[in-house]
Amino acid sequence: AVGRGRAARGDAVTGLATLALLLAAWNPALFLERSPGAGPRRMLGWGIAAGLVLALAAATQPIIDLLDVSEPTFRTAAGAVIALVGARWLVGSPPRVDRGDELGHGMMDVTTPEIVAAAMAAATGGWGFSAFGVALAVAASMLLAASSSEGAWVPWLRRLLGGLAVGLGIFLVYAGIRSV
Repeated sequence: AVGRGRAARGDAVTGLATLALLLAAWNPALFLERSPGAGPRRMLGWGIAAGLVLALAAATQPIIDLLDVSEPTFRTAAGAVIALVGARWLVGSPPRVDRGDELGHGMMDVTTPEIVAAAMAAATGGWGFSAFGVALAVAASMLLAASSSEGAWVPWLRRLLGGLAVGLGIFLVYAGIRSV
């Protein structure tokens, strides 16, 4: 009974870490800075691209098999990508505002290496966490965009999520190296 309780707590921690990883990699504050007052076409682009990301996440195991790498090795590489991008958000300059085709920019917002890597890394531990995490990130982005808030807190939220991405990315690298 003790072993099962410990395993359940471990699964819950893994699930929460996966959700945090996906939310940090998505970084809704970055979306708000890049597209203040995003309209419905931009949000539609986010939704379409989120579907593509989830399709890649669902195909994680065949992709890992095709690449002939182990899951820990894949998670290590994903962690490195996420940590590097998070570091840029943490100390880098703010993103420039995208103008032009809202649908296309919305899709490009989402189909980034860090989001795809996070969704695929999450899928190695269970596809449900990946799907829920992406849905949560889409919802957070849409809520922030609907608020049309451009307060001084937005760059700090981007940096906070960047720091979280760095920490979780380093954790993925460490856990991957320990597993190999």
